[in-house]
Amino acid sequence: NCFADPGISAAREICDIPVAGPGESAMALALLLGHKFSIISVKKNVVSMFEIKARAIGLTKKLASIEYINISVSELERDRTKTVNEVVKSIEKAVKEKCAEVIILGCTGMLLI
Repeated sequence: NCFADPGISAAREICDIPVAGPGESAMALALLLGHKFSIISVKKNVVSMFEIKARAIGLTKKLASIEYINISVSELERDRTKTVNEVVKSIEKAVKEKCAEVIILGCTGMLLI
């Protein structure tokens, strides 16, 4: 249960059926909803991982930006008001400055906010 899709490649190697994870699935769905998407993530250290994933599935040109809220996964629920405020700021930046038409929450832990 992680947007980074850990284990998906390994699972695909041993399965004869399609294997999907939340990260790739969200990016594919975003293409149906708009021309460019942005990912709102937790920390700066995952930005390059998401850039690599977008490149690997051929979506670099559709990726408007990857924003981060600088709150760790374990802290997301500690102060929900702060978390929501930071997510909203990042969404506004992605839409206004990076021309994102679709926003993806880049951490499955954000679903609880």
